[in-house]
Amino acid sequence: MALAERIPVDPMIVNALIIGGSSITAAGLSGLLTKRYVLRKSRRLDGQLVESRDELTAKSNQIRDLMDEVERLKDEVGKGKKNKMDTCSLFHATSHRLRDIEGIVTGTDFANSAAAQQCSFRVVSGLELVLGELVDYFEKNVIGETTAACIKIFGSAAEVGAVNAESETVTESEADSAEPLVLCFSRDPNSKRRRGGGEPAYKLTESTAFFDIFTKQLKFYSRSEDLETEFNNGTYRNPTPNFWRRYRSVLVVPVRTKIGTADGDSTFDVIGFLALDTPSAGTFRPRHSDEKAAGFEVAAATADLLYWPLKHLIKRTYTRQPSLYSEGGAVHVHR
Repeated sequence: MALAERIPVDPMIVNALIIGGSSITAAGLSGLLTKRYVLRKSRRLDGQLVESRDELTAKSNQIRDLMDEVERLKDEVGKGKKNKMDTCSLFHATSHRLRDIEGIVTGTDFANSAAAQQCSFRVVSGLELVLGELVDYFEKNVIGETTAACIKIFGSAAEVGAVNAESETVTESEADSAEPLVLCFSRDPNSKRRRGGGEPAYKLTESTAFFDIFTKQLKFYSRSEDLETEFNNGTYRNPTPNFWRRYRSVLVVPVRTKIGTADGDSTFDVIGFLALDTPSAGTFRPRHSDEKAAGFEVAAATADLLYWPLKHLIKRTYTRQPSLYSEGGAVHVHR
């Protein structure tokens, strides 16, 4: 006989056991469901936390970038203010020096050879200071690298010999030429020391920069490419042998003023050029869309200030003041 048959079973106990088992099973199921729910919730919260953390990181990066931009703008404003102050200081010093030079020239008796020689020395020394300060400005505020500057004037061989030309030479063929010659009248002290003397005078037509400015009435001359490459391509002329060992970029502006003619038209009286150069290619390439060339405005303003002191010197030293004109692509001296 089975044990169940031998032991009497109370139906109430059986019901209690069934109910109790169901409760235990329900509790276990409830616990399992709760655990799964918590896990899903936890994963969801983890995902949201990661997203929030990524978003916070992105916001933090944006804030950092904005702060960097603010600092950059503050730095630019500071540099702009300093640049403006440096520009004002430069032109204040330049106008004073050129006013003094003009006073020296107009107050000199050029019939007295000793006085004329002393005047020449003082003028060249004064212009060296002007060019030295201009170079310092370009190196600090415009270019950021070694810069050289010089003043070129032109005239006939006799006229070239009448002004300061201690480092210039004129060949016999150039002396007999009807074309005007270009000579380096003054150079900034640093490049003068680096390059030394012996810069020969040469014909105006031998220099693309000077010839184009004069014949095409350009406001300035500058190339964005390497001048050695331009020279080898035949698109740039320069009479200085191996000039690219000294410079590969130039900015040249005319020393001139506008004058009227008999027929009512206007033209320019060009007496020379202010030239700047640097060892690197493309240095004077415009830095923004509305700029003609890097530093053009400063160079052009300096050239404008140079006109009258040099003009008065030429009037008093040239035996006959030349009037240059272009015809058929050639430059002539009209007297």
